[in-house]
Amino acid sequence: MDYLGYIYEDQGRYRDMERLWTRILKIRQRVYGVEYPAGTINGLAAAYCYLGKYKEAESFFNKALQLEKAWYEVGGQGFNMFPYLKCNLARVYTATGRYEDAEQLLCKNIEAADAPGMHVKYGVNLRYSTELAGVYREWGRYDDAEVVFNKTLEALRQIKGDEHFLTSLCMYGLVRLYVDRERYDEAEKLFGEALPIARRRLRKEHPLTLRLVNALAVLHRKQKQYDQAKTFFDEALKGRQRELGDDHPDTLESKNDFALSYKEQARYDEAEPLLIQAVEGRIQKLGHQHPHTLESIKNLVELYEAWGKPEKAEQWRTKRAGK
Repeated sequence: MDYLGYIYEDQGRYRDMERLWTRILKIRQRVYGVEYPAGTINGLAAAYCYLGKYKEAESFFNKALQLEKAWYEVGGQGFNMFPYLKCNLARVYTATGRYEDAEQLLCKNIEAADAPGMHVKYGVNLRYSTELAGVYREWGRYDDAEVVFNKTLEALRQIKGDEHFLTSLCMYGLVRLYVDRERYDEAEKLFGEALPIARRRLRKEHPLTLRLVNALAVLHRKQKQYDQAKTFFDEALKGRQRELGDDHPDTLESKNDFALSYKEQARYDEAEPLLIQAVEGRIQKLGHQHPHTLESIKNLVELYEAWGKPEKAEQWRTKRAGK
């Protein structure tokens, strides 16, 4: 049954993954009692993380770490899950805006995995460095992110190949970086490689494919190519709503980004409901002080200012300041 969980993960079928690991956990709780295998907890925690259920994910990853530690303290043998659990926990920290904590975990993993020849033979640290580059990009440390992304992508192409999932994940991160830094020619070139691979290697509505589609829409928006942007925003938003749900952080990202496209075209009545949904959803899922939440509130303030509604702008400006 575990292998089916990994298949669901590879396919991006995270709701199926959650249901399966929940079922496996209940079975193993009956068999093993309290001290069930850490790998089972990790599987369910990973599903929670993919689905944007970050509190549950963090709790379960920490529980898995405790179980793994207890296992080795009594002389247990077998596969060492500590680095993978810490990498997964770092992903939760990144998603919840705790970038320094994520960096510390991932840097320790990279240091431990960087034994002579280890990364060449197995590529075990390439997952960690891909995640670390993503932390730096989210953190706004673009120079650090670019160095790590480029070094990691070169190694992934050599070791894993151009169509490996991790290679696609790294290309996505680098594409986002180029878009953030307004290096549009480089972004378009990499999109031309990354998106066809994702559609072919994964599937049209795999969450990673939809991340690329949304990023491509943002690229078009930033170049004021609004018709092209709308086509890709529609695809990303509808796909994310079907695959992940209306309140998933990825879906909320699409709403925020789509609203900006409408705002820039002075289509304020279309932008407003999307931005309000993004703000309210991000407050609920990420917290009021998360960088993405503050970004959406700022966007809503600017929308009302451009729309000539200063009272509403001031209302949300006050909320952004936490007053």
